[in-house]
Amino acid sequence: MGNMIKEKNLKLLRYILRQRRMATKSELSAASGLSVVTVQSLLHTLLESNEVIEGEMIHPELGRPALSYCFNEQVRLILVVCVFEKNGIDTADYLVCDLYGKILKRVEYRMAEIKIEDFQSRVQMFIEKYPNIAMIGFELPVAERDGVIVAGDNPKLMHLEFCRLMEEAVGIPTFLENDVNVATYGYCVRTGREDTLGTVGIYLPSKYPPGAGYYRKGQIEKGAHGFAGEIKDLPIGVNWDTFSFQESQVRKAVVDISQIMVCVEDPENIVIFSELLKQDFAAELECSIRAIDGIKPHIEIVKQLEMDVEAGMIALGLHHIL
Repeated sequence: MGNMIKEKNLKLLRYILRQRRMATKSELSAASGLSVVTVQSLLHTLLESNEVIEGEMIHPELGRPALSYCFNEQVRLILVVCVFEKNGIDTADYLVCDLYGKILKRVEYRMAEIKIEDFQSRVQMFIEKYPNIAMIGFELPVAERDGVIVAGDNPKLMHLEFCRLMEEAVGIPTFLENDVNVATYGYCVRTGREDTLGTVGIYLPSKYPPGAGYYRKGQIEKGAHGFAGEIKDLPIGVNWDTFSFQESQVRKAVVDISQIMVCVEDPENIVIFSELLKQDFAAELECSIRAIDGIKPHIEIVKQLEMDVEAGMIALGLHHIL
């Protein structure tokens, strides 16, 4: 019981120090409700683990000078790997981030083909250079079920227990998320909609069938078998194998998909990731959607999903590690 209470109090102090970045013992005591004696004991533990470092002396107008304590945002690092197609070439962006989500290092590698062995060797190189890496996250255009990749465009990744194999190779916890799910989450993080009652993300690339993601109250909804968002089979009269991607057809397809999403999910927001649509289509789409009592979602067009993928992956990494 004593250890459980201590761990709870340590978690509380970590949270307060991360929020404040720097605080004295008396400030931590006031913010946490713990006694100064308890705070001092807990700080000793955090100093030993290097999670907290001693800062400067604070000289208040009244009272004695007090030593400050700073949150060490680099005691553990996150390695995020995002895979995109850039100018027709598969490219992996490797981002090393601290516990505030700040990107410390960014390296881009072009890939002749997407293979887990290449990821493992690259990740090992980063671990050797940044030994504080404690969590690894991969964004890949795949669907995963019970830890196994069951859908995707790359045959080299099919049927792999990707995270298990990565963890065995490098010895660090690993998570995997697909592109549209994490882009939808990242959009909510970037726009301050993390507490949304529901945001639908629709990804319509220029050569492949669309996908969708749904984020609600801090969670990416994946469905019973991990296939939520596989919208290419929606009954809207479109054969994506022969689809011409002409603007008029794209607009009609997006209207039909969005109408289904509004009826099924009742989202607060719809974000459409596509280079095929102009910004002014958002207003046209809003007028086209039918909703009960005229309650319609906020709609936004985002040309590139890379920025929101990165934001979402970093936020997920922080969620896993903190």
